[in-house]
Amino acid sequence: MKDAQGRRLPGKLWPTGKDVREDDSGRLWVAVSVPDLEWPEFVTISGSIEGEYTEILDHQRAFDTVIEVIDIQTGALLTSTRFDQSLYTFMSDDEIVSSSHEEDGSTRVHVWRLSLQYIPPVEY
Repeated sequence: MKDAQGRRLPGKLWPTGKDVREDDSGRLWVAVSVPDLEWPEFVTISGSIEGEYTEILDHQRAFDTVIEVIDIQTGALLTSTRFDQSLYTFMSDDEIVSSSHEEDGSTRVHVWRLSLQYIPPVEY
């Protein structure tokens, strides 16, 4: 949750919807930003005259991304995968973008290719 100035309220990070797209096969791809399991290490509680708020020191390390793929016709969840970084938006049917900050102060943009592969169940 955020205050009136858009700052995160202290003590908790919340999941945030990042992007949604439908592919050519009628599947819905959903990207959600979720707090990393070790998120408290990458934030600090700051204060102002309006009160305390959570300041994110390292967004890439404070958040993970969950991508879920849903069959629109059946409503079945086909996969749910958690990535240990913050991914931003789908660029195309099979690409999503993230970024990182380099030691020299520059920003690097990363383009990731996603694919959905069927792995048949193992018969015993």
